Amino acid sequence: MALRRDRMMLIGGIVIGAAAVILAAVLGPAIVGGNDAEAPIHLQQANSNSPCAVTVKAQIARVRQNRKIVWEIANYCGSQQVLTVGNFRTVESPSDLPANCETATHGGAAWLFQDDENNVDRRRRSINAGNPYDPKERDLDLKVKQGLGSAPLDYYYDICLGGTKADPKLIIDP
Repeated sequence: MALRRDRMMLIGGIVIGAAAVILAAVLGPAIVGGNDAEAPIHLQQANSNSPCAVTVKAQIARVRQNRKIVWEIANYCGSQQVLTVGNFRTVESPSDLPANCETATHGGAAWLFQDDENNVDRRRRSINAGNPYDPKERDLDLKVKQGLGSAPLDYYYDICLGGTKADPKLIIDP
């Protein structure tokens, strides 16, 4: 009797496990990859006399087509800062790009986002010093277009702050 009950429990466990694997395979991309991508940016000074700089950033961010990339900006500097993302390109670090990110793309790269590439204000945030977490105040987000192809796309971009820039990578997954 105990052997039969153990066998039934084992079979039940296998069936439940198989169903979970099938469900994860079918719904997994929608659940795991369906969320917006977050890329933290921290602004900080080395000391009170030094300029504010991008000190922590996501070196590589991944986002799926038709989802948002959300830059979560924290300003630990002593004053308000203006941060802009731009100069989206397919090569890592050309030397001729301005450090103000006024240009949306560079080198003939296609614009990846649904937002108007000519609206620089959509790519810029003014962040108060010591800003507590308030997504409406400090998050900068852009929604990736749908239909960019079936292979991942590698792009680089600049984070511009006070005449300096950092250049992380953005991977767009299908």
